[in-house]
Amino acid sequence: MSSTTPPVDPRAPLPPAVVILGNDAQLAARPATPVQLAHACLAAGFRAAIPASWGDELVAAATLGVIESRSVRPVIHCACPHVARRMLAVGTELAANLVSLVAPPVAAAKYLRSHATEGIRVTYVGRCPAASDDSIDARLTPEELLAQLAERGIDLLDQPEVFESVIPPDRRRHYSLPGGLPAPEQLWNRTGLRVETLSGDDFTTDVAERVLSRADVLIDAALATGCVCSGAIRGAPAADARTIVASLEPPRSPTAVIEERGTPPMEVPIPIVARTVSDLAIVSPSRGLPASRVERELPPVLAILQPPTGATEAHPRRPRLTPPGSPVVAGPPQAASAASPPPPRRR
Repeated sequence: MSSTTPPVDPRAPLPPAVVILGNDAQLAARPATPVQLAHACLAAGFRAAIPASWGDELVAAATLGVIESRSVRPVIHCACPHVARRMLAVGTELAANLVSLVAPPVAAAKYLRSHATEGIRVTYVGRCPAASDDSIDARLTPEELLAQLAERGIDLLDQPEVFESVIPPDRRRHYSLPGGLPAPEQLWNRTGLRVETLSGDDFTTDVAERVLSRADVLIDAALATGCVCSGAIRGAPAADARTIVASLEPPRSPTAVIEERGTPPMEVPIPIVARTVSDLAIVSPSRGLPASRVERELPPVLAILQPPTGATEAHPRRPRLTPPGSPVVAGPPQAASAASPPPPRRR
C-alpha cells in the first residue's frame, strides 16, 4: 500500500505567535510608547511582544566573548548586513578584524526558539535586511504593522502605559547599546578597548588608519551605513540615533537581563561580497606613523569601504593622503596603461 501524507486539519490550533519589535518600529510608533505598542500587539493576538533590546543584549554579550578570545586589533563590529557589505566590498582583507555576528532580530528569534517549550511562530517588525533568516517566519515593516492595527480598530494611544496583569519581557539593557554594540563601560572593563563610532559616508580613511596603527578600539560603522537596528531612520540625525532609542527605554540594569545558558551560537561565517576592479583603492600609510615603521611592520591596506557605485556623498571627501602622482584606483595593467596620457613630444 502506498503511504500518503495526511491532510492538514484546518481546525488544528496554530502555534503561539510572538512578535519582535525592532528599534525602528518603536520609533515609528511615536508618540505612543514602546509599552503601548506592545499592548497593541497583544490586543492583536500575539502571545508576547519581545523588545529589540533582547537581540541587542545577545549580540553585545557575544561580541565581548569573541573579542576576549582574539588578539587582533582593531576589531570591527559586524552584526549588520550593511556593515558587512561595505567592509567586504572588494575582498576579505579585513576579515581577520571583523567580529561577524547575526543581526539582533535573528539573535532574538534564535534565542526564543531555543527556549520555547512548544512550536512558535515568530514575526519581526522592522526593516533589518537580515530578517530573511529562516528563524523568522514573517516580517512586517513598521508602517504595515501600524496600518494593520488601525484596520482592527486598535488605537496605540488608548493602550495602557504600564503592565499590570502580566509580567512583560524585561526591556532594560546591561551589555548593549541599540544595534548590539557593547556599552562603552562593558567593553572597557572586559577588554580594555574603547568604542570608535564612524560618521559620514566616506569613512575609508578612518578605518584604514586604525588598521594600520593596530589601535585598541572597537570600530562601529553601523550608523554610518544606515543600520536601522541602531536607530538610523530617515529624517533623524545619525549621531543622535542611539540616544533617541535609549530615551524610550527604562534605566540600565546592573546585572544581565537575558539568561545566557543555552544561548545558541551568534557567530556567523564571514560573508562573501562580490568585488569589482573599480572598488580597489590604495590607501597611503597612516598619518602620525613613521614611514619606516609602516613599511617594516605593516603591509599595505586596501581601502575596501568605498560607497556603493552611484551613491552620492553627503560630505566632501577628505584630502588625499597618497603622494602626488601615486595611483588612487588600481586596475588591470593594460587598463592603466591605456588610460595614461602619452608622453609629451620633444620639440
